[in-house]
Amino acid sequence: MKATVEIFMVSKRTKQARKSERTFEVEGRTQDDLRAAARARLERGGAAIRSISHGARGLIVYVEVGR
Repeated sequence: MKATVEIFMVSKRTKQARKSERTFEVEGRTQDDLRAAARARLERGGAAIRSISHGARGLIVYVEVGR
């Protein structure tokens, strides 16, 4: 199965989130595999992940910015 990953950036200072224009697609056999693939890709890029959820249109990821 495949899922589109939507990224929301959460400001460490203000705690407000804004949607990134950047999305990407992951592939896996299970929903847990999809989450693991998204986490691995974002962590390789140095992202500080706050949460990953399954949404109606794919995965929704919140990453912290402004460290």
